[in-house]
Amino acid sequence: MGKIDEVSILAPVTGQVLSLATVPDPVFAAGRVGPGFGVQPTAGHILAPVSGRITVVATTKHAIGMVTTTGLEVLVHLGVDTVALNGAPFEVHVKVGDEVTAGTLLVDMDLAAIEQAHKPTTVIIVVTNAQRVLTDLTLAPLPQAVVAGAVVATAHFDNSDNNRVTGSGSGTAVNDALLGISHGNCS
Repeated sequence: MGKIDEVSILAPVTGQVLSLATVPDPVFAAGRVGPGFGVQPTAGHILAPVSGRITVVATTKHAIGMVTTTGLEVLVHLGVDTVALNGAPFEVHVKVGDEVTAGTLLVDMDLAAIEQAHKPTTVIIVVTNAQRVLTDLTLAPLPQAVVAGAVVATAHFDNSDNNRVTGSGSGTAVNDALLGISHGNCS
């Protein structure tokens, strides 16, 4: 194995970190979209969990896709079944092509409106191209309370010459993941 690099993945929101297996969405919980974690939010300011380029903003504003300079494709999914709310509880502050740093405000999420619609507010973060690039995703001990911006996971990948991961990713894995969830209205 060559040189192992890593990228820290931050909590995008203040709340309780959950294992992916316990999030209230069976597709994500089964790991079919990729490895990651959930956060049961206590606030609605959603921050970028990594530095990178915005590759996807769902037209219904419930999901943001990013690619890091190392090529990790990260999906931030806001709530469960919130696509049905047609973007109403979300105010997006970024657009496709924007370069952001970890901790940049991506979205304001109206938790009360989502709860009034009887939808879970769980924020789900997954690495959608993990099979191609990750050697491991290490999570902090769970469950735990976190503040937005705290390191929750570390993505490890082999960056040797034969397995080089680059930041030229198009976000295709994020788009495919959203379409695979069966509600992908993305732009």
